[in-house]
Amino acid sequence: MNSNYITKLAKDSLYSKKAMEMLFDKIYPIIWHFYKVRLNSTEDAEDLTQNACIKVVRNLDKFDSLKGTFLTWMYKVIQNMLYDFFRQKKIVTEDIEIEILDSAASPLDDVIFNENQKILKESIKNLGKRQKEIIEMKYFFNMKNREIAESLNIKEKTVSSLLSRSLDKLEKILNNDLTENGMVYEEN
Repeated sequence: MNSNYITKLAKDSLYSKKAMEMLFDKIYPIIWHFYKVRLNSTEDAEDLTQNACIKVVRNLDKFDSLKGTFLTWMYKVIQNMLYDFFRQKKIVTEDIEIEILDSAASPLDDVIFNENQKILKESIKNLGKRQKEIIEMKYFFNMKNREIAESLNIKEKTVSSLLSRSLDKLEKILNNDLTENGMVYEEN
């Protein structure tokens, strides 16, 4: 997803119903995924997604493109709504579980894909909360390091460093899992 395109769409949404509909179609699945991976209840995720979409759309006039991209602004809005939800329900936040969305071409590909997805999801559980969050922002939200830094109020170099360490750790976890399960074969 192109961050500049979404930002332009957000600005155009102030004056165009068509742009507003297009923006809504783009942000709904992003917001849904954000809540779905953080909440145990599909019903709560649906409610928060609907409320967040309404809040984002109603507050478009508060978005300032000079301060950052629309996705950065939206991420802060939906994240704050999640914190409010947890405070209201007095829920302890759970680890983020990232879901990889894709489909395979054949039944065999489906089996392989599902198994790989399970392994990756289990491996991601071994990362710290901040590491999971940065990976999600980078690879699901397609945010640039600068945007992630703005969202988390940290330096861009810190994002680069955390992302690099997260990916290195994930690679080690995956390699260990594959070796332990006999899925990596050494050449004779």
